[in-house]
Amino acid sequence: MKGPSGGIATFDFKLGNLGPFDAGSTKFTLPVPPGLSITSLPAGCELDKENREIVCSIEGLSIGDEIPLTFAGQVPTAGISTLCGTGAVISQCRDSDAGNNGGALELKVTSGTGMKLGKTRVL
Repeated sequence: MKGPSGGIATFDFKLGNLGPFDAGSTKFTLPVPPGLSITSLPAGCELDKENREIVCSIEGLSIGDEIPLTFAGQVPTAGISTLCGTGAVISQCRDSDAGNNGGALELKVTSGTGMKLGKTRVL
């Protein structure tokens, strides 16, 4: 995924229950990469500014259900070429395959809008 320097990037995650059990109270966390300023969060999510992470609380996720989670943030204007982060899902219910409880994001920061200033002398 690529995002322009200084622009807004959108990150789409799908939180799904692959079974074999229904999930009760579930939490999704995603550390906010340095330099990224969060501009919007989906319902049920909040920004923990102290720990620089997004925390989403989901109640009741049946087998086969999926919930889309879309976040947006402003990309830094200088000094960072790639933003990375790994989200994690934790449920209070037993999970026979904990190996699929995470997802990663990677955003390559591209050059922003080029600007040129011209000067004309009028006599």
